[in-house]
Amino acid sequence: MPGQPTLLDHLGPWPIRVLHMVLLGTVAMTLLWLPWTLVRRRAR
Repeated sequence: MPGQPTLLDHLGPWPIRVLHMVLLGTVAMTLLWLPWTLVRRRAR
């Protein structure tokens, strides 16, 4: 619906939005990478 805010609207104005997107991407990739690292450490 046109009247409802999108995810990008919640990230703030233009210059700050890029920082938030990079931080969210970094957190997401870390959470995806973490289980593999923990399994590898337990296997040793």
